[in-house]
Amino acid sequence: MRAPLLTTALVLSLLLNLGLLGGAVFGHFAASDERPDPQAHIDSVAERLALTPQETEGLRNFRQRTLDGLASQYSEGTSTRDELVDMLNDEVYDTARVEQILNTRDGDRNAFWAGVGTDLHGWAADLSPDQRVQFVEMAKERDFFRHLFARTD
Repeated sequence: MRAPLLTTALVLSLLLNLGLLGGAVFGHFAASDERPDPQAHIDSVAERLALTPQETEGLRNFRQRTLDGLASQYSEGTSTRDELVDMLNDEVYDTARVEQILNTRDGDRNAFWAGVGTDLHGWAADLSPDQRVQFVEMAKERDFFRHLFARTD
């Protein structure tokens, strides 16, 4: 009689522990799914760096220019995905054409992000040396740019 009672207690204990562990894991991942507020993020950066209103506005403008550029990239013409899917109608798979499509997409994407880097570098160049060092450290944080470029719609 004692063995079944002990077994039942162990099973219940195991289930309770698994439930607690599952709740903790869910809580961790649910918390990380919160939508970042880019304006609050910019305000935080401005406060941490003691930015002037003009510098803060420059960071806001940088964010908006980047988002506008991303939006125009996605709205222009035929998408890479559409081109690749359309090729399924071809009788022969053209590997060279696929490579050309992908290389063009990568080149356009790389050129865009190089321009974003130039724009950000120009904004950071106006900061004091101490502010720039602090900004670089902040920008290295894992979610810094995810929060900066978060969509608000």
